[in-house]
Amino acid sequence: MMVKTPDGVRPATNEEALELDQVGAWRAACVVTAFQAKAALLASGRLEDVEAIVAESDEMTRLAWSQAREWSRTSPTIAALSQQMGMTDDDLDALFRAAEEIQA
Repeated sequence: MMVKTPDGVRPATNEEALELDQVGAWRAACVVTAFQAKAALLASGRLEDVEAIVAESDEMTRLAWSQAREWSRTSPTIAALSQQMGMTDDDLDALFRAAEEIQA
């Protein structure tokens, strides 16, 4: 397993590899409701930005945005939207962690 550094990439230490495995497992299991996700976006000041991006997106993305009841952290649609917003994996993780804490 490799990790990115300011100077390039290097092999991960055992501790880093374990942490990366844990993050990967969390990402794979993380699912929030659409309400939780949109509330987290609102709280982070990003809801209007993502809604503007969705409005200009393809029909499938607009359908997913309007009809999905749950959002998976590993969703290709979420990955594409977050990339268009300039979010890093860490940013997206923080957003999903915040969403997990929100209750209606």
